[in-house]
Amino acid sequence: MARQILAIDAMTTDDCTFSVGVVHGGQWVNCVATTATGEALSMAKRQADLDRGVERMLALSGTTNDVTFKVTRGVTRPVWEPDAGTMALYEKARGIAKALGAELPHASAGGGSDGNFTGAMGIPTLDGLGVRGANGHTLEEYIEVDSLVERGRLMAGLLATLE
Repeated sequence: MARQILAIDAMTTDDCTFSVGVVHGGQWVNCVATTATGEALSMAKRQADLDRGVERMLALSGTTNDVTFKVTRGVTRPVWEPDAGTMALYEKARGIAKALGAELPHASAGGGSDGNFTGAMGIPTLDGLGVRGANGHTLEEYIEVDSLVERGRLMAGLLATLE
């Protein structure tokens, strides 16, 4: 398992990242583990890159030196690549933010959210409009309290523009 974790980590490129974040093995501390499991995450900014990454992961399945390594695919969020509708919605949100005295930058993070599903369906979608903060997904994660009002006003402005 340790060798496969290193191989999975080494597959990371600028187009697609891989990380193994959960590993379980063995039954008792004083016995050699007969089985081990791990969970990996792969992220990409383009669907074609994610598809290639998934194929590379699945290709790791096999048996070497009487050790079997089996890769199964879990929940896979589609990559959300902004289209014209999403960009038009973003421009509307950016204008509202500017009127409120705030900047609303655009970036593709390659991560996962519920927006991956709606965006991939062609529904204009924005993500990352929640409160500002830092150190996401860590024990040091925090929000900037002042951003509660700022983002609340932005959301109200967006809702007021709905037809």
